[in-house]
Amino acid sequence: MAWKFEEIKIIHEEINRDIQRLDQGMNDWGLTPYDVSYFKDQKAKFSVYALPLVKPRWFGGYQDKLDFLIRDIKYLLDPNKKINSPEAKKRVLLFALVAAQQIVEQSLAYLETKDSAKQTQCLPEIILLQKQIEDGLNVFFPEREKSFNLRLTDLREEYEQAYIENHSGGCFGFFTLKLKLFCRVSTRNEELQFIEDINAYLLENEALQPVERQIIKESALNLVRLKIQDELFGENSLLSRLIVERLTEAGSVNDIEIMQGFLEFCEERNITVPEELVACYQEGLTP
Repeated sequence: MAWKFEEIKIIHEEINRDIQRLDQGMNDWGLTPYDVSYFKDQKAKFSVYALPLVKPRWFGGYQDKLDFLIRDIKYLLDPNKKINSPEAKKRVLLFALVAAQQIVEQSLAYLETKDSAKQTQCLPEIILLQKQIEDGLNVFFPEREKSFNLRLTDLREEYEQAYIENHSGGCFGFFTLKLKLFCRVSTRNEELQFIEDINAYLLENEALQPVERQIIKESALNLVRLKIQDELFGENSLLSRLIVERLTEAGSVNDIEIMQGFLEFCEERNITVPEELVACYQEGLTP
């Protein structure tokens, strides 16, 4: 049941429109009448879940939502329960997880206003819900434990500082540094700007799922790294070494994949990709 990134992206962007389309018929999805009925029931339920309670009472409000959602998620994850359309099961499960995330946020905000005794009483239920959410997300994103906090920020500053430290030592350090700066590959600034633009996009789109953010970061860094490796003296590149260090810190140095449709992804979001990176991608250097 695992989805590729481009499928996740499409679902992420269309989820609200999907709910509206439930009222207009499911002919284009090819679902059975049973699936259509099931979807409509779920749509009504999740519409209620998404509404914050005016006067929230844990056991009269969030607790009921919590119990229903845990039951639904367990049902959807049960391999012995058959829904006619696998696509219907996947989409309904995603709706359940989105609703569950909203309830977690609402319930935690509510608990912050209560005394410690009330928090101690309710937190086990929230932890149980979080576990159910994680189990559900693992259906969509296997091996999510490989997700990491990969840093894109401050790469330019780190690069320039390392350049000075590496090439300005010794009696002739000043002249060596000037020579190195003169001979430095002219595209480095464009490559650094590209990574900064990717980081800016991620900062502006906080709603992206962690796995989505991971794949976007990996794709950007790996594209730059692969392009540098194809250069004549690329194995000695300082920028490439810094990228590898960051990937190593995040535990993902061996994951050198670039997501399918990455150039189109950037183009749709007005992220400029340097010409040499485009050429690297198009010439089949992506693993």
